[in-house]
Amino acid sequence: MAVGQAFAVALGLAFLILGGLYVMFRSSLAAQRKRENPAIPQSKVWLIADRGVKAFLVALSLCAGTLLLIHRVPNVFFAAGVATSIYGQALLMAFGLKPRVVRATWSGYVLAGLLCGVGSALHGGPIGILGVTLSLVFSGLWLWALKIIWRA
Repeated sequence: MAVGQAFAVALGLAFLILGGLYVMFRSSLAAQRKRENPAIPQSKVWLIADRGVKAFLVALSLCAGTLLLIHRVPNVFFAAGVATSIYGQALLMAFGLKPRVVRATWSGYVLAGLLCGVGSALHGGPIGILGVTLSLVFSGLWLWALKIIWRA
């Protein structure tokens, strides 16, 4: 694939992802307004478009995670960590912010950070040390957030 084609595909995917995030933001804002004032009608076209974009983003996330697992770049641990993180994001997009889903996703983020740390340590060198440090910080933050949620 030529550089221009790769750039066009990447730009198209970026616009799709940003558009999906915008739709999710608008739908959560509309749901919040609906809860505050139930007299506001919701458009069926908007709901269908919202669910369609969410389904597309979940499918895109699942494909991206699976592609990482197939290619195993730079190693299988790092790929599994990133794929776990992407699968967790797909879970959140698919099922929303329900307490069990949030706990499962955040537990997956902790596992993803640990897997990325192991993968970075196996990779070695200065990049490996940076990866281990960042993955420990990432895992620590999600573990701290999980600890707060488990108390609540």
